[in-house]
Amino acid sequence: LLIQANGLSVKALPMFSNNFSNETVNKIVCEMKEINFTPEDIIYHEKDIGDENLYIVHDGEIELYFETPNGKNIPLRVLKKGEYFGEVAFFTGVPRVTSAKSISFSSLFVIKKENFIKAVKENSEDYEKYCQIKDEISLNRDFRNIDNKCPSCRKFNHLVTDCPICLLYTSPS
Repeated sequence: LLIQANGLSVKALPMFSNNFSNETVNKIVCEMKEINFTPEDIIYHEKDIGDENLYIVHDGEIELYFETPNGKNIPLRVLKKGEYFGEVAFFTGVPRVTSAKSISFSSLFVIKKENFIKAVKENSEDYEKYCQIKDEISLNRDFRNIDNKCPSCRKFNHLVTDCPICLLYTSPS
């Protein structure tokens, strides 16, 4: 019953429902874990390497933010129940482009990349789709398959760190 309820969170995400078989998604759901955070807990830092997990907000609020060299945090976005983060590192392995922290008592579902890879490799079509998504992101800067729009301009062809609108506001000149 718990797996069914948690599975609804994953199956509602277009990046899974539109790209992978129900069988693979069910395997992913069985492997995901729930973790809890208190207010101000850091989930990960910008430029972290090695944490390639995908996070889905089950309860609470998570803030994504930039860290400036002088130690100031610039808020980017607050995520609530049903929203997810970490998808670019999850699919490509690149370092994190933002930091993430809990701003309330929060519960997250975590999908470990290694468990996801194991599940998709059991279905050749799903593994091929995973490789296609990874290549689209890495080679073409196309984030449509993971439903990742720049939060500033709402386009699919770049991350917020490369957004021409944001660069106008963060440029030192």
